Amino acid sequence: MRAWTAGLLALFIIGIIGCEMPEITPAKDPRMAGLDIGQLVPIYNSRLVLHGLRLQVYAKDIFQASIRVPGTIKVAVYEFAPLEPYGKGDLVDTWELPPEKTASAWDPGLYGYNIYLKWRDERPKGPHVTVEVTFTTLERETFQAVSFGISIRGE
Repeated sequence: MRAWTAGLLALFIIGIIGCEMPEITPAKDPRMAGLDIGQLVPIYNSRLVLHGLRLQVYAKDIFQASIRVPGTIKVAVYEFAPLEPYGKGDLVDTWELPPEKTASAWDPGLYGYNIYLKWRDERPKGPHVTVEVTFTTLERETFQAVSFGISIRGE
């Protein structure tokens, strides 16, 4: 403990005297390597009308561990169309969470992002949807995950 204090005092004195201090660069955030979609839960209002969705999103590092990364999350929900590529039918709704909202969606207990999405105009017509999530880091790296055939009617 004393050696650490003495070292800090020496750096302080060197700074006061006017000697050039070495530039200290902060450690970089863990590099994001992938994206996973977790559980999707339909939210109903008191009249049992589909009100929105709760979606769990996980940013992953190279070891597939969940990490917290600043960035933008875009979510698109499509009608499920099993014969189309990735099960994407007609677009139902989209949402975009800027970095500030993404940061507040972080759930330390979940170790991922817990996102609540409220329908604006359209609601899915069928019992299943396809969800596409795009995560863009502040460095403009883009990661995408698609989950298709997800039941939203409790089936």
